[in-house]
Amino acid sequence: MQILLKISRIILITALMACLPAGFVPAEEKAAVADDLAGLEEQLRVRPLDPRLHREMVNLYMPLTGFRDDAAALATFRAQAEQRPRDIQNLLHLAQAQFRMQNYQELIVTAQRILEINPRVGMAYVYLADAYYDLGDYQQVIHHFEVLAKLQRRPPDQPKYSQRLGRAFYYTGRYEDCIRVFSQVLPLAQIPRDRQFDIRTDISAVGMFYAGLAAYRLERYAQAKEAFMRAQELFAAAPNDYRDLEKNILARYLEKLQWVTALDY
Repeated sequence: MQILLKISRIILITALMACLPAGFVPAEEKAAVADDLAGLEEQLRVRPLDPRLHREMVNLYMPLTGFRDDAAALATFRAQAEQRPRDIQNLLHLAQAQFRMQNYQELIVTAQRILEINPRVGMAYVYLADAYYDLGDYQQVIHHFEVLAKLQRRPPDQPKYSQRLGRAFYYTGRYEDCIRVFSQVLPLAQIPRDRQFDIRTDISAVGMFYAGLAAYRLERYAQAKEAFMRAQELFAAAPNDYRDLEKNILARYLEKLQWVTALDY
């Protein structure tokens, strides 16, 4: 009798499993992946900026010429600011050197000094947004970029600024704005021919990554998959070990997107 009961149970379980849709994943497995993703995304949110990426970015968007190094430039502009405290051009050079040296607290003070002299100096808002971005204060990033957009009557147009504003929108839950910002600049992304690291490709890859995350949060799964696939292509084209965390998260989300048709999704 016990043997017959065991056989009956096996037949019943087999029949039930046959009724499940293709691609069905048990809820326990989904919960485990969700827990892993939560931990990985928190690591991503608090991860310090890579010094190499910072250097590549400032050399592209904020080149500093005429000095042997950033420390010499910082010392020169700091001394000149003491002699000419209302010289906006020198203060802008000082802010640039402070940003290149990642002296963010000093940068904030300098940018605020500039705005006290002339509140219409757009680069002061850029420096404030940059400083607060690297300090992780995304509300302040959004505030200063929005003030800049009103001042210039247009949104920031450099990919670096769009990436930073879009990421700030993501971490403050403004997913529609995140997608809107990235959609304006990311179609221009190109894959370098030599498939070597390129800061512009990296910026575009990160933008696509966050656009995918935002679309996923809005349950726009087809849009999320498209963005993730493009990000994956761009990350592969500009290899950088620092982005392994993004690539790991991206792969997990692509796995989750295969579960959309499962019964308990």
